[in-house]
Amino acid sequence: MKKTLSVIVIVAMCCSLAFGVSSDAKPQGTLGWSELPPLPPATGQQEQNGVASPFAGVHNAALIVAGGANFQEGRLWEGGKKIWWDDVFVLTKTETSEYQWITDASFKLSRPIAYGVSISTSDGIVCIGGCDAEKNYSDVFLLKWNAEAKKVEFETLPSLPKPLSFMEGSLVGDTIYIAGGYESLKNRRSTKNFLALDLSKKGTSDFAWEELEPWPGPARFVPVTAAQSNGTTDCFYLFSGRDDSDPDSETKMLTDAYVYNPKTKTWTQLTDILGTAKDGSDGKCTAAGTAIDSGANHILI
Repeated sequence: MKKTLSVIVIVAMCCSLAFGVSSDAKPQGTLGWSELPPLPPATGQQEQNGVASPFAGVHNAALIVAGGANFQEGRLWEGGKKIWWDDVFVLTKTETSEYQWITDASFKLSRPIAYGVSISTSDGIVCIGGCDAEKNYSDVFLLKWNAEAKKVEFETLPSLPKPLSFMEGSLVGDTIYIAGGYESLKNRRSTKNFLALDLSKKGTSDFAWEELEPWPGPARFVPVTAAQSNGTTDCFYLFSGRDDSDPDSETKMLTDAYVYNPKTKTWTQLTDILGTAKDGSDGKCTAAGTAIDSGANHILI
């Protein structure tokens, strides 16, 4: 039986409510957006066209954006070729509370890469998997900001049991959970991979990825995930995504939702994400979105 999904607030199309309130009359709890300095140009470039799916997170009060992909010389439909990047950019606050980007030619990943998962932790940003134009990778590493030395540092973590890209993940307590994605770029098929890494086991022989029983629904890539309490314990929430696991069918835009309880190690299906799909059916696909927990029992997508 499906349980009613009461923790979801879809904000992508209603952020204007926050903008419509004047700064001196904004009620408590209203979302307020502000603009940060734009991402600097990549190495050797004069302008920044933006990057898709970089590793990104916060460590030592700095926002780190690393890697990503874009069409630097024309969009895809204009015959442009996708380019992967290895640049690392760091956004910090000055003593006057202004934001500024710190760039350096030495701020580089080990390879150009995008479409992995990044999880912010107190020890650094855990960067997981991803791909370039040719292949997926199973590498996992910590990306850190050394504020005193003003430099980017790296630390190797246990690799995934298989190369993955276009998956998503969240941190529940001390454990990172990863769901879905592609295992191969040459024969792209969405998967039901569900993996976990307990960061509290770091430094022990048990510090390794564990393959878990996946959700009861279809395979998927680019899902949306979040960590939030179910009222009793913190859980892993899985929403939407796309399913192209059947080579004889068109890609399906998924609207389903599930919650994984780490204590009972069980999945529960929730009601579909509310809204009306393009085909007129109930449900809303939020594939390739971003979700964060908010308050005691809400998730913002």
